[in-house]
Amino acid sequence: MILNIAICIVSITLSLILDSIIEWWTHKYPMHKKMPGPLFRFLFRHHVNLHHSLFSGNAYEHSHEANDRDTIPFPLWVGPLLILTAISPFWIISYYIGNYIPVWSSLSVALFYYVAFEGIHQLMHIPDSPKVRWIRETKWFKWLNEHHRKHHEKASYNFNLVLPLADWLFGTMLLKK
Repeated sequence: MILNIAICIVSITLSLILDSIIEWWTHKYPMHKKMPGPLFRFLFRHHVNLHHSLFSGNAYEHSHEANDRDTIPFPLWVGPLLILTAISPFWIISYYIGNYIPVWSSLSVALFYYVAFEGIHQLMHIPDSPKVRWIRETKWFKWLNEHHRKHHEKASYNFNLVLPLADWLFGTMLLKK
């Protein structure tokens, strides 16, 4: 029992770290650098050519055009791809140790992380609504929002949105204006 709890805690911790790194790498490289392959070309076009062109400077928040809002979330097929990438090391570990707690723990974290990414990103760019205003007023959200706004000003910094751990680890966290 204690061993299973320890495996779960370690798996959740490692999964959070890995998810932050995957978010950072995906945002820094295929979403901001032209890379070979149709998937990478699509991510670059969707992100740099659409999202960053619409949400920059004074237009960082509050797009009023319905089509502009379509550039905020990933297409539906990207989520499962990112989640599978995040859980695959834990799947291998689970297989070899004969205990599936690591894969279920990492799947839970990856699902939460992806939903948090999409939800937080929407809140950063859409108009205020009374239903979500309380979230936007928290210190945590204000800090993340400022972190992301700086990314829209200087696209070579602040690649993380949910957990800026990888930005800190890899020296891409821009703290000052």
